[in-house]
Amino acid sequence: MNQKKQYVKDSLIIGFVLISSVIIFLFRNHLDGLEHAGYAGVFLLCLISNSTVLLPSPGLTVILAAAKVLSPVPVALIGALGTSIGEFTGYALGASVVNLSEKGKKWSDFFRKYIKNTEILLFLFAFLPLPLFDAAGMYAGSRKMHPARFFLICYIGKALKMVIYALAAGYFYQWAQAILG
Repeated sequence: MNQKKQYVKDSLIIGFVLISSVIIFLFRNHLDGLEHAGYAGVFLLCLISNSTVLLPSPGLTVILAAAKVLSPVPVALIGALGTSIGEFTGYALGASVVNLSEKGKKWSDFFRKYIKNTEILLFLFAFLPLPLFDAAGMYAGSRKMHPARFFLICYIGKALKMVIYALAAGYFYQWAQAILG
């Protein structure tokens, strides 16, 4: 692909990611209740909420709410699938910014000095309840990590985290219901 076509493609990706992030963020309150649409609703809401970049998303709250009504482990695994696919927006943004700007290349090179293992960083950011996963996804994209590897590491980290949260929410809800009647 020639340089002009690559520039147009990367510019379109950045524009799409930023515009869709703002739209999802602005209309996030209209998605309430989708987790009650079953496992498909959990998947869709997790996918949509994690398609934002650097804006807060309710992915974990979807898991907590859905675990009260559906089986917690499938909720977590399906939610992790949706969130992991949604995280590709940050990955694409990171790859495109590095392609387009000298500052993007300098940013990536700066972190390369200090981060020796992108896979461990990505797993930790996916597993820990940190709101900054987008930064790790953008870094992985800037490093041109293979998309399948990115997805797999992201999915494993998010699935483990979500299973813990879903089981805790499901058991807490059952316990509270038993006590309160």
